[in-house]
Amino acid sequence: EMCRAMIRELAKTSVKVLEKTEAVKLITVDENGQKRAAGAVAINAENGELQIFRAENVIFAVGGPGGIYSTSVYPNVHTGAIGLALEAGAKARNLPESQFGLASIKFRWNVSGTYMQVLPRFISTAADGKSDEQEFLIPYFPDSGTLNSMVFLKGYQWPFDVRKAVEGSSIIDLLVYYECVVRKRRVFLDFRTNPAGLDFKTLSKEAYDYLDKSGALFGTPLTRLDHMNPGAIKLYEEHGISLFAEPLEVAVCSQHNNGGLAGDVNYESENISHLFPIGEVNGSHGVTRPGGSALNAGQVGAFRAASHISSTYSVPTLDPAAFEVAAAEAAGEVEHFIDLGKGGDWRKERQEFQLRMTEYGSHLRDRDQLKKALEAAKAQYHRLLEDGCPANATTEEKVESLRNLHLALSCVVYLDAILYQVESGTGSRGSAMTLSPDGKRVHPSLPEEWKLQAENTEFRSKVLESTYQNGKVLNAWMPCRPIPHTDAWFETVWAEYRRKYEKL
Repeated sequence: EMCRAMIRELAKTSVKVLEKTEAVKLITVDENGQKRAAGAVAINAENGELQIFRAENVIFAVGGPGGIYSTSVYPNVHTGAIGLALEAGAKARNLPESQFGLASIKFRWNVSGTYMQVLPRFISTAADGKSDEQEFLIPYFPDSGTLNSMVFLKGYQWPFDVRKAVEGSSIIDLLVYYECVVRKRRVFLDFRTNPAGLDFKTLSKEAYDYLDKSGALFGTPLTRLDHMNPGAIKLYEEHGISLFAEPLEVAVCSQHNNGGLAGDVNYESENISHLFPIGEVNGSHGVTRPGGSALNAGQVGAFRAASHISSTYSVPTLDPAAFEVAAAEAAGEVEHFIDLGKGGDWRKERQEFQLRMTEYGSHLRDRDQLKKALEAAKAQYHRLLEDGCPANATTEEKVESLRNLHLALSCVVYLDAILYQVESGTGSRGSAMTLSPDGKRVHPSLPEEWKLQAENTEFRSKVLESTYQNGKVLNAWMPCRPIPHTDAWFETVWAEYRRKYEKL
């Protein structure tokens, strides 16, 4: 609905929107010893023709890296494009900090809140989705009351949180991940039948009181859901899924990147002028992002960028001759990639890096495995770079092969930054659990090597900066910028603001 609202507002303006136009490369020029954004090369998704755009300023509002994980809450159409900026050399910040949590995967939606509080039955099956059905959570808990109380808490505590991984509700995420990724099974929520041994009286006081006050100490998970939140059922019905007729497949999914590109107070890239990363692609969200803050950051960032451009960059300064040279070079690189004609099936290539990121670069992180994953990611990226598009590629193959290229580069940079963070000794924090032989075992029935390394709180005063330069990722810890203290008086600040932006 938020997207529809923005589209309605956009329709009131004179802004031209080009559908089916895929940006595939940013154009930059050198200006006074610094890189400057100057436009982009795009490919028309209908006829395969390249298009070149010259721009005084580039608003980079491409969202999070939804396309680099196989299990993701991002809409299918949203792959992200941070790799375009990384390829251009834009500085990134805190890339390892992401948020993960349980979500349905047929229709991508977080199964938080009431979906958990009505106590659905967790089941797993063999890879066919039908045979060998098991209530796989049962063996991990001393009794059904403890199990169902933990499931209930997932409604409140939806994202995976390392602070709740040991004897807390985030053990549910780890058990689902183990079932899916390690045991190679599929996990479903069945709302039609109560979990085995459900007795409301054995629930924790918090869970029992909540359901009691909601008048929901009865029936099946589905009847409780219909009583407490009928809209939750209707939402899935609108996307072709009947919770009355089938179980809901879920996984631990990537939901939000709290890191992203580095920007200043005006959301302008710190090392590429006239490039404005706004929204989720701007790394301003924090390690444990409070719910909803991404929306606020997107709104504030867009407004600050627009205000800064209007007041500071309103007069054209881009050198046309420099742009022509840079644009020709950028377009030439894209054409060369298309003409190589040695590429394979883009679907298989995408599946390869997505599965790798979900297994090694999501919420469970092991140094040795990360090293292997990074080398494999580098090898795949260079193979894609050298092979290009398939011979006699269709327009779709061209578009998706070019998209794979910047997604694969994103995987390299993200894995490199994650490995650097792990090797730095940051420990477990936010939605990422670092494994260590000296850590605390998360559960006696899970692999012995699943030991949580405690957070090193000294890193709370630092941010990780990552830049892709000359084929290498440069990582460095930098001190956090201090929160400014000022004795400014409201009336004078407001007057200055109005003077500066009155033309807006």
